Amino acid sequence: MEAIRAKVAEILTDYQLALNVGRLKGVERGATVTIYRTVEISDPDTHEPLGQVTVPKLTLRVVDVQELLCVAEVTERVGADDTSLNVGFILTSAWKPLKRIATSKGFDDSSSIWIQAGDAAVIQLRETATE
Repeated sequence: MEAIRAKVAEILTDYQLALNVGRLKGVERGATVTIYRTVEISDPDTHEPLGQVTVPKLTLRVVDVQELLCVAEVTERVGADDTSLNVGFILTSAWKPLKRIATSKGFDDSSSIWIQAGDAAVIQLRETATE
């Protein structure tokens, strides 16, 4: 599966954002987008930097593609981190609200995720059948 690196260009609504890549970079409608944050890790005793880890913040799907940009919409639901496969999970997860994009750091919680322009993103293109 091919991946395209991008950055958040603009927050459009509580559920949509624009990314700085589009059709010219190979982005396709329906591709999965993951927004990431980088965490600096320091030694708890010496406070010396140990390195960085990248963790996912939010998952979206591309709904519109233009030449130089694309628009992605939130697909991740609140409390959907429970991946146990049972009928109750399948039936109730569809009724859980979508996570929202928070534009202020103080407003991020389990249902709202703080995203800002410049945040790193990876767009996973769907696999196509080979002939």
